[in-house]
Amino acid sequence: MKAEKLLQEYFHLKDEIENHTSMFHDDMYYDIQGYWEDIEELNDNDIETLTNQVECFRMILKGIEGISYVYC
Repeated sequence: MKAEKLLQEYFHLKDEIENHTSMFHDDMYYDIQGYWEDIEELNDNDIETLTNQVECFRMILKGIEGISYVYC
């Protein structure tokens, strides 16, 4: 199922982002939990929203990993 694959990636992204900042962790965790609880009832709009979430957090992770402090 597409939703399960997306949720697995979302969970992985949560952990990878947490290696750099805890800023998003709790919100991502509860969002993932909500999706898992309703996984059997997700509609196309829910899948599209989840897909967008995952894509955004991919970009956030890429941006965080690209930060290179010189004087810190």
